[in-house]
Amino acid sequence: MLALNDASTASHVAVEIRDADKTRLALQQASQPVSVDAQGNATLSFYANYIATADNPPARTG
Repeated sequence: MLALNDASTASHVAVEIRDADKTRLALQQASQPVSVDAQGNATLSFYANYIATADNPPARTG
């Protein structure tokens, strides 16, 4: 998961990245291989979840 640092406006939240079959990816972990067509094109599918890293994270504006 990617957490926000102290300089960010949000706190106690992170972004979780998942690959095409919705398996969680650790940072610097390779995802599944994908096929590349004859023109060099490939479709990369990822999912992201906004995750609370503490109970009742505070809501802030701005």
